[in-house]
Amino acid sequence: TGDFFTLTAAFAYLNGNGVNGPLNLILQSTYVSSVEPAFPIPALSVPGASAVNTVTVYPSAIGLSITSASATGTINMTGANYITFDGRVNATGSTRSLVIENSSTSGYAIQFVNGSTYDGVNYCIVKSANVSLASGTITFGTTTPAIGVGNNNNTISNCEVRDGVTVPAYAIYSSGSASPVLFNRNNTVSNCLIHDFYIPTGGSALGIVLFAGNTAWTITGNSFYSVAT
Repeated sequence: TGDFFTLTAAFAYLNGNGVNGPLNLILQSTYVSSVEPAFPIPALSVPGASAVNTVTVYPSAIGLSITSASATGTINMTGANYITFDGRVNATGSTRSLVIENSSTSGYAIQFVNGSTYDGVNYCIVKSANVSLASGTITFGTTTPAIGVGNNNNTISNCEVRDGVTVPAYAIYSSGSASPVLFNRNNTVSNCLIHDFYIPTGGSALGIVLFAGNTAWTITGNSFYSVAT
């Protein structure tokens, strides 16, 4: 029930029609991500979105998840602006509830690409088993030159970024475009629990890794640790 049967349909509608005020996409208590037609779910640009006209996705009940086994990813923020995933039930309180997960060993849970700006992932439990050294559980990627802007001013806050069915190599990964104007810049990772990332042999497991094409990030108040031996 509801206005949209899937998140995919909701984002497609917003991409085509835009917004003229703040809008909430509320996951109903019966939502299961198996209804989505394909993964990754594309969170696209929303005409009219702004600091005032925001789009917020949040759960209406505990125990909800957006989960895939896609070798690519679960949620792809591509050219998205002012879209926030708030993992708290009814977007209130301080308890993380919504799980965003990828159980594939090669896919991200969330990716920001092609000029995604002013987006947020807050109070979510983000999980993956991604052992790729070219992405992470949360990935910031490159931007097509014609877009003219990197993946900037995004926020990951008060999340738990952790292992899923197995242990990922990188928790939060960013590798931006080579041109300075397209660098991934002014992104913030704050007050998160980042744990259980691991590479058994042949590399360094990393909680947050910024390769080339990044500048002016704020990383503060996070805890990095491992629960498993």
